[in-house]
Amino acid sequence: MREVANQNADEDYPLLADGEMPIRLRIPSNENPMRIAIAIPRIAPERGGAESWSLQFCQWLLAMGHDVRIIGLQAADKLPLPAECVQVINTRCRTSAIRELDAIYDAEQFDIIHDMGLGVRFDIFQSHVGSRHALQAGSLNSRPPLLRFITGLAQKVSQRKRILNRISDTQFANPSAWYVAVSRMVAQGLHALEHIPQERIHCVPNGINTDLYRPAATEADREQARRRFAIAPDELCLLTIAHNHRLKGVPLLVSAIRRSQAFQQNLHLLVVGGRHENGKRVQLGKHRVTFTGPLSDPTPTYIAADVCVHPTFYDACSLTVLEALSCGLPTITTLCNGAADRIVHGVNGYLLPSPHEMRQLLMHLNTLASPEVRRRMGVAAREAALSWTIEDNFRAMESLHRACLAAKTQTDAFAPTESTAGLRLRAA
Repeated sequence: MREVANQNADEDYPLLADGEMPIRLRIPSNENPMRIAIAIPRIAPERGGAESWSLQFCQWLLAMGHDVRIIGLQAADKLPLPAECVQVINTRCRTSAIRELDAIYDAEQFDIIHDMGLGVRFDIFQSHVGSRHALQAGSLNSRPPLLRFITGLAQKVSQRKRILNRISDTQFANPSAWYVAVSRMVAQGLHALEHIPQERIHCVPNGINTDLYRPAATEADREQARRRFAIAPDELCLLTIAHNHRLKGVPLLVSAIRRSQAFQQNLHLLVVGGRHENGKRVQLGKHRVTFTGPLSDPTPTYIAADVCVHPTFYDACSLTVLEALSCGLPTITTLCNGAADRIVHGVNGYLLPSPHEMRQLLMHLNTLASPEVRRRMGVAAREAALSWTIEDNFRAMESLHRACLAAKTQTDAFAPTESTAGLRLRAA
């Protein structure tokens, strides 16, 4: 695995392998603009972290003077990009989309093709969920045993699932492409489960806009946010943000709160995201749960909360955790989350071995009931977020693009695999 540092293009570009001395790859000193294609299934920021990051990265690349095209199967009506930078492939068939992508790439001759799950021809592949096998294992583990068995069986007999798995197999079998991991956990999964050589895995951790996600400016702002969500002054507000409640451990968390009536303080769990419980309020003895549903702007929830709790079964590198740290919230998550890299246990948050360790979670919440402990850990959380921001992430990714382009021009051996050659799939 190589960690990509934030470097200027005229400096040595460090590729750090675990336990090894830095390997230096010289980058040309001229800052020539690059023609970059970003391919992603959906160009829609409301869909999640990968989609939102892609649009922000495209905006940043354009501001840096690069020629950028983002290509997808679906796009939101209003996007923060010039119309000429967006190209939509009008098909729901993945194999047809792959062929259309081939035609676009042949016609346009991009310097770098950066794919995030749409095609199988690329120079750089970045799966924001990491290893497919790791995600599937986490998803199955989040289900009860019987449902786990039924789901696993259904996936094996599903024709559509087999097609998507074959596309994924092809994506991870490109012998010359570079693979981006958004955390160390993802890098380990790509090597162990997808069998990608470590020297072709580049770790570029996720970053957060620390100007947007920041602690409340005044106590009045915090009180206003708490009133908006009906959080009482004497309640310890826990925040969790998740579209997939089961995968992110929300049912386990709610159950643990229901059983914790002896807890020293009243708890109020704020659950943001999901589709089926918008506006629902549940009284669990002396504790409460509020399901807000999806919010276009979640920043008030971070300001209102005291602690972020994210007991996920799998997360490549949770943006929720990074946003919470940036807002100065002590954060509890699991070792199944790549964002655990940013948490120092007992300093700016706590790490659980698994989502089932709810007794440990309640023990840590008992410690965090102290305002002084929360204040001290909140300061450390903010410092952790400031150590690697979204600007650092973008600059490191741009450096990786330049390094990849330099490698392409330095050797004839570098050539992206032909996407349709050897890929015999039925229409999805």
